[in-house]
Parts: sequence; C-alpha cells; structure tokens
Amino acid sequence: MHRLFLLGMVAVAAMAGTLGAVEMKSFDWDGMDFYALADVDRNPNAANKPDLLIGMTDDEKAALPAGIMANSVNCFIVKLGDDVLLFDTGYGGERGHLIRSMAEAGFKPEDVTAVIITHFHPDHIGGLLNSEGGAAFPRARLVVSRVEVEAFPQKAMEFAGAYSGGLVTFEWDQAVSDGVTARNAAGHTPGHTVFEVDSGSKKLIILADLIHFAGIQLARPEIAVTYDSDPAMAITSRMRIFDYAAESGTTVAGMHLPFPGVGTLSKAGTGFGFVQAD
Repeated sequence: MHRLFLLGMVAVAAMAGTLGAVEMKSFDWDGMDFYALADVDRNPNAANKPDLLIGMTDDEKAALPAGIMANSVNCFIVKLGDDVLLFDTGYGGERGHLIRSMAEAGFKPEDVTAVIITHFHPDHIGGLLNSEGGAAFPRARLVVSRVEVEAFPQKAMEFAGAYSGGLVTFEWDQAVSDGVTARNAAGHTPGHTVFEVDSGSKKLIILADLIHFAGIQLARPEIAVTYDSDPAMAITSRMRIFDYAAESGTTVAGMHLPFPGVGTLSKAGTGFGFVQAD
C-alpha cells in the first residue's frame, strides 16, 4: 500500500471520532481560555473530490480511499483577559452554525471584541454579516491583513461599511491584540495569515488554511489544492510553519482539520503526524 494511503487512513481513523455533531470543545490552558467551534462539522464541498488536489497523479487520485478527504469548517475563540477574540466566521447564513456553537460555549455575538480574519474566502467570512447586511458581531473591531484587503478590495469595502470601526489592518509580524501576533502564510491567498497566540504560559498557532485534507497533506505536505492562489508558495508556507510547530511542540488549531482540529504536530519521515489535544 502506498505510504500516503496508509498514513492518511491512520490520520483519518485517529480523528474519526470527532467528526460527528459535537459543536463546541473548550480548553482551559492556564491563562488562556480557548474554544473550538464547529461551523460545519462535515464539509460536503470538499469530501471525495480528488480534482481539488495538485501534485498527485491520476492513478493516485483514483486510488484514494473513501473518506480520506473528510474535513470540517472550524472557527476559534480565544479569551485573554477582557478580550474575546473570534478567529474567522465560517459560512454564515443557513449553512453554517457558528452562532449556535458559540451559544453552546456561553458566548453571544455581542460578547466578541475582535473578529480576526485569516483570509477572504467564503467559508471564513460568510458569517461576518447578518441577514440584514449589518455586522453580525456589533461590538467587535474587524481585523484583516493589509495585503488581503488590497487583494480583495470590494469585499473589504463591504465589510468596512458594515462594521462601525471599519477595517483595522495589520502587517505580518505585528501584534493584532495583546498576546496575538500575525505571521506570514501567503500562498493560499495573497494575504493569508496565521496567528501566534501567547498567554505567557501557553502558546498556540491558529493555522488557518495551511492544511485542508489531513488524511493526505499530513503524509504528503507537498500536495497543494486548487483553492491556493499560488500553490508553490502555499506549500512553502505550510512546510515552514509546520516545521516550526513540530520542532517547538506548539499546539496548533486548523480551520479544516476534523473537528475540533486542535493538537500537536510531529515530524514523520518527509511528512507530519498529528495528535488531537484532550
């Protein structure tokens, strides 16, 4: 059996128990309250569509085991002091259920003090506006990479008009809130950003869309997806940040890892292993 398929099935099997209807999982990390929130716990847009993969032969795609492309759409809340930071907003509308997941975690939309966006793809910004076109998180500042704003100016204008504070932009390696630093992860989109969270006693990396299909891209991180605006750059960003997370033992949280998508990476040959956090 090809090493990709063996490791891929191990990865999916290890996470299969978390792919059900669970909508919220909380982590109390000594000074950091962290919440994984399911917007879509099984993402039908991505499942079993090998044409989304770049860097695999047609024979490899045809031989992919059923279910190996399973993924989720996750959002995350970090509570640091008085700040309630929401990372991405999912699909929104009738499809996503972030707001219900937040309620299960004890949060209302007006509790959010900042919405921090990793990039401007629909499954990350669809919940920014309510059904009337206003801000879904009325007390929050909206925080987005300057590069991403310049790449998607129409979207940026729409959201800036809905949020009373407009858009707050940042540069990479800049603090976007106390304890949260933006890091360059360009390639998936021009301004694609991951966030390093440091509570003083616990570190965490919000991976954004560095990985879409754990069953494949853990074992073969050189596989890109058609969603990547620059596949080669996306691979470079994934390898750089995954290597750092694995070497440092830093906890990671992925928007498309099977829910809750939180755990640690380790080196495994030319790829990576992943162990879910308790």
